[in-house]
Amino acid sequence: MRVICTRTTFIPSANNSPQGVDAHSICTHLYYTPHRCNLNESIIYIKSDGSETVQSYPELWQDAQRIVAGLRNIGLKPQDKVIFQLEDNQDFICAFWGCVLGGFVPVPVSIAPIYEPANNTASKLQNTWQMLEKPLVLTSSTLAADIDNFSRVLNLENFKIATVDQLLKCEPDLELHQSELEDLALVNGGIFQRIKSTLSSVYSRETKPFNRFNHTIR
Repeated sequence: MRVICTRTTFIPSANNSPQGVDAHSICTHLYYTPHRCNLNESIIYIKSDGSETVQSYPELWQDAQRIVAGLRNIGLKPQDKVIFQLEDNQDFICAFWGCVLGGFVPVPVSIAPIYEPANNTASKLQNTWQMLEKPLVLTSSTLAADIDNFSRVLNLENFKIATVDQLLKCEPDLELHQSELEDLALVNGGIFQRIKSTLSSVYSRETKPFNRFNHTIR
């Protein structure tokens, strides 16, 4: 992934936070960007074939809210984990921010070249799912069938899959989860280790980039 940035600046404070949005929450940065940026400021996703998809910040904000709604409809609660099997950057970014707004914990796991028990990368998905006590797997419509078949071959009980495409059909959920800075925000799924990040650590890394830049993502 390569990020090319153009500058924009906005730093929220407690005095100008909207109702229901904590000025010290990382969610605030996503809230304020679409409300303060110029209309020509957006995210450009560059796909593997070189084509580009443009998404405005208001569109990202709404898509994240749709994903929050979909995950809540499935029954997820704050701090529930969601395994990401997402190869498309736009799906990943929308799903990540949807999880942040809902208080869910994204767990990115590498995409397997083929979903068979003998494949090491596919086995990482199985092991992560079992280690984290069978969380939801969020993927794309293009991978869902392969992942579902993989779970059936291994007889994985209660293996639940949702697709970003399905969640984006939901009506936006305007209620934001009020996260604590020490809430778990990200787990890097792996067979032998999990790298955990709290909201405070993500906040400290991401505050400056979100206040200063717009992004092109490759």
